[in-house]
Amino acid sequence: MTEVEALATTHVLLPCDVSPPIPGDDTILVLFYRGALGTPIYSIDGRNGPVRRAQHWADERALGNRAYFDLSSRPPGLVLRPLAFSDQDEYRCRVDFRSSPTRNVRVNLRVIVPPEKIRVVSEAGLEVSGVIGPYPVGASVTLHCKVDHGRPAPQVVWWNEATLLDDVIEEQKTEYTVNTLTLPALTRDDLYRVFTCKASNSNLSVPLAAAVTIDLSFPPLDVRILGSPGGPFSEGRQYKVVCESSGSRPSATITWWKNGLLMTDARSQVFQDGNVSRSTLHLTPTLADHDAHIACRAKNPLVPTAVMEDTTKLTVYYSPRLSLAAGNSLDMDDIKEGDDVYFECGIQANPSIYKVQWFHNGEEITHNVSAGVIQSNQSLVLQRLTKSSSGQYTCSAANIQGSSGSNAVQLSVKFSPMCRPGQTLVYGAGKNEELNITCSVEAHPEPTSFRWAFNSSSEVVEISANKIRSAGKGRSVVSYTPKKHQDYGSLLCWATNDVGLQHHPCTYNIVYASPPDPVNNCTVENISTTSVGVRCQAGWDGGLVQTFTLTVTDARAHTRAAHHNKKAAPRVLANTSTSPRPEFSLTGLEPGTEYVLTIIGINKKGQSEAVKLAIFTLKDVAEKHTSPVGSTLALTSLLAVVLGVVGSLLVMAGVVLVLVRRSRRPPHDPEVKMVYHKGAQGHLDDIDDHNPDVIPVNDG
Repeated sequence: MTEVEALATTHVLLPCDVSPPIPGDDTILVLFYRGALGTPIYSIDGRNGPVRRAQHWADERALGNRAYFDLSSRPPGLVLRPLAFSDQDEYRCRVDFRSSPTRNVRVNLRVIVPPEKIRVVSEAGLEVSGVIGPYPVGASVTLHCKVDHGRPAPQVVWWNEATLLDDVIEEQKTEYTVNTLTLPALTRDDLYRVFTCKASNSNLSVPLAAAVTIDLSFPPLDVRILGSPGGPFSEGRQYKVVCESSGSRPSATITWWKNGLLMTDARSQVFQDGNVSRSTLHLTPTLADHDAHIACRAKNPLVPTAVMEDTTKLTVYYSPRLSLAAGNSLDMDDIKEGDDVYFECGIQANPSIYKVQWFHNGEEITHNVSAGVIQSNQSLVLQRLTKSSSGQYTCSAANIQGSSGSNAVQLSVKFSPMCRPGQTLVYGAGKNEELNITCSVEAHPEPTSFRWAFNSSSEVVEISANKIRSAGKGRSVVSYTPKKHQDYGSLLCWATNDVGLQHHPCTYNIVYASPPDPVNNCTVENISTTSVGVRCQAGWDGGLVQTFTLTVTDARAHTRAAHHNKKAAPRVLANTSTSPRPEFSLTGLEPGTEYVLTIIGINKKGQSEAVKLAIFTLKDVAEKHTSPVGSTLALTSLLAVVLGVVGSLLVMAGVVLVLVRRSRRPPHDPEVKMVYHKGAQGHLDDIDDHNPDVIPVNDG
């Protein structure tokens, strides 16, 4: 039996040798049978002539017009075109000869139907092709190669290039055939690896094929912080910290973390060469960053479970942070004179400090055991406190990053009352003249009560409470009226606070009030062509507040009045006043002129005797000399010597003149016009101005 294979829809020749077996014999009949049918499906009848010219017949129901017998081919045979799958069967060719025995040739026709379609289906049931993925490294991938139809059933095989991977059919049905390929754990070597599925059921046709290419996602291979990531860093300065990661596909995303919290001030770059990702962190460290853990974390967003990180611990240098506090055992609201206190200066610094200083009200305190000041490391001990120990205390410390100061701690030392310095201690009054005398004390806490008493030469008498009133802020005012000679003496004032009674009373002397004594020890200074300064020592004030006046007159008027025995007073050019010291500064005088200065002290009981001074202003030599510079300098030096001698003589003459005129001057001077405050000046050029320091006087 002859086996013949052919593809459906093509053509096939079923061979049948019709030539006579012996020469001279003729073929007279050719018949083709199919299967078990007893009737032929095709025939050639050569009984009436040669076979080549004989009539052909085909069963239209079985073959239609698809069949013909090709006698010219070698071997000759029945041709079926187009071939249908239903044509598959066993055929028999019967050849009758005129003389020779009949020949029967059996042919088994096998019709091949190629598979129609091939496709690759993922685990999710989706048809895939080309590049598939990306899959993470280590993932398992299952691919189904599904082939539709095909007779006989096709062979479905998975290949990687020339390597057979899988030829086992997992599922085979009439409609399709399936071969499943499982890749258990992908590696980096599987990147862009091509897997091809081929399907074929005959060598007569080209196999169907479908290929997929695997794409992979790689987690980072490494991550590292470059340089010296831990520092040390200086607080407040800006630094750039760089982190690199390589081996990730696609490129890794780099994030920065501080103590588990995401940091955002970073800039990222990607370098394709070597698939390197780089991130730069802009870091401005603070004190809080010292000993903090900084992590650079690299992650492939497609492989979120594979994270790599590099961690470093920051060392931050910072200037000292100080916190000053009194000792825990101290009650700072109840510190008294004689107590001991101590302070602790808490210091936080990196690197360590090399100096600690202590300050009281801004002034540095030095170690002095004998004075009760003890410095030890970060502690300050103050022994045997006094009133002057009160104030604000601070500490400072320095390291290589700088120096810092602490908060201030107030120390208020409680002490019993004591007299406040600078208050009026002598009061003058006439008989039956009421005085309001203020007693002012320093105390902490403030006084709660005051006691007054009068101390005469013979006894101490308590002052009645209805004469005493509080003026607040450590002050008490007593109303006192001397009525007889024995009422002049000393008033004593004691204050009491929570610490105790004032140890030594404040003493105020009550004297009989009178006009002040004249000034003395007067000095003329800073004489120039137009100005002069006068400074005197005040006489006794008569027990009352006094003011001083200075009157300026022209000395020539005094001379003329004396020459003509005139009693009229010289014209007053100006007067000025000052308090509480007899100190005057005059401007606007005429150059080279003699003046008389009259100084008087005044209180509400009257005025003192006048003290007169004669002065000469310097001549204006600059207007009279036009010599060359060298001659001018020489003349100026000589003039300075002459003026010095003249000035000394004038001062001596002024003192003599004062002594002579004190005996002649009446106690009241009608030339005094107004009284002003300290620092007033008289200016002759301003007589017609509205300046109250210069008072014009008309001739009498």
